[in-house]
Amino acid sequence: MNDRAKSFVKEFLTQDTVLAAAGTPGVSGNEVDDMLLKSWAFIYLGSGTEDPAVDRAVIERGGVRTTIVAVPEKAAAVPIALDLVESGVQAVELCGSFEPAWVRRVIEATGGRVPVGSVTYALDILGGREPQDDLLYAHSPG
Repeated sequence: MNDRAKSFVKEFLTQDTVLAAAGTPGVSGNEVDDMLLKSWAFIYLGSGTEDPAVDRAVIERGGVRTTIVAVPEKAAAVPIALDLVESGVQAVELCGSFEPAWVRRVIEATGGRVPVGSVTYALDILGGREPQDDLLYAHSPG
């Protein structure tokens, strides 16, 4: 696994966790290997004309499969995330256009079976917005 992949895996599963599991009586090497992140997805909001079945990319490097999917509207992320999890994705990341309400909807739809995260922007955290941010929030759930 290359350094970039190792860094990403550590974000979801710390090395200490793997080493602790490896040293636990009754935990086999295969079980430890099953804990490593092997497949994750990034879902982003496109311009509105995307077909998530077609507008996607899959990158496989260092034993990690990354699936990047464009959705035409925020609501489309929910069933897409569920399909990805059912196909074996171990983590889902949503682009910064998805507010916490959408992250919650994805977590609920996937039943909490995988970590679901989202990109955040410093202005969101600090409570400030720029005029162009209105484009990001135009399709917020009501």
